[in-house]
Amino acid sequence: MKRRNYGIDLLRIVAMYMIVLYHCLLLGGVITKATQIGIGSINYDISWLLDIMLLCS
Repeated sequence: MKRRNYGIDLLRIVAMYMIVLYHCLLLGGVITKATQIGIGSINYDISWLLDIMLLCS
């Protein structure tokens, strides 16, 4: 009988959440709006930091 690996299940849940968040970030217009505000603003920095972090999903 196979045993369930809960670590892999948790990793899959986190990856799915990251994909949804990445789509919201790109298709929701967060990055384009932050770019319009200007480079160096806190919104710009946070949005691009999230973009870089979510690329692994």
